[in-house]
Amino acid sequence: MKKVLIANRGEIAVRIIRACHDLGLQTVAVYSEADAEALHVLYADEAICIGEAPSAKSYLKIANIISACEITGADAIHPGYGFLSENANFASICESCGLNFIGPSPNTISLLGDKSRAKEIAKSVKCPTIPGSPGIVSDVQEGLKEVKKYGFPIFIKASAGGGGKGIRIAHDQEEFVRQFAAARAEAEASFGNPDVYLEKMIMNPRHIEVQVMGDKHGNYIHLGERDCTIQRRRQKLIEEAPSPVLSEALRKKNGAVCCRYCKSC
Repeated sequence: MKKVLIANRGEIAVRIIRACHDLGLQTVAVYSEADAEALHVLYADEAICIGEAPSAKSYLKIANIISACEITGADAIHPGYGFLSENANFASICESCGLNFIGPSPNTISLLGDKSRAKEIAKSVKCPTIPGSPGIVSDVQEGLKEVKKYGFPIFIKASAGGGGKGIRIAHDQEEFVRQFAAARAEAEASFGNPDVYLEKMIMNPRHIEVQVMGDKHGNYIHLGERDCTIQRRRQKLIEEAPSPVLSEALRKKNGAVCCRYCKSC
């Protein structure tokens, strides 16, 4: 690996460029017509325009990004986060073109993008999970049978959801019937997949995330946790690290469990 193309922009790209320079790697920035004078463009060793201002015509345009690699001779791609970073098809195309995709394998991205399958794997490696349906719930009647095991309130979640989208709450049977249909319709419209599963709603929870890093040789470490509890409409407002509520013992246990889980994926 000698030259890394960063398939992202702004602050994200700048941080990656700095890390690459620290490692002695050359960098290529990509930019839309609107970002021609952005800091990441000026900071990289090379920069190439990949399209018009709308993201769909530039930062999400896979063909343009691959072409930029061919033009500049980049042999690796770092997607940053957002945009194409969780797109299994993009990771697969990078591999087929002989490019190092700095991130999870296409199979891992696909697996973790399916919340229902991801939860099944968590259970298989004894990672604690929130009580809920064992898999996809296909219709209302099946859902009501599952709800009896856990009680209300209950989450109805899109299996392919993400970013706080595709989530509905039901507090009683009548609301469940209504929200189940709405959740499937929203999942189909937002993610092209109507599948939903159920999860017990925990009242007044803490939202704790653990960052895990692994390599292709099977080595995994965690980089600590962040507390993302303060949110509005399921969008994070503040992330605090480390979490002020975790004991050292629980912090250590959480990290070990998350590393085990990510390795299994």
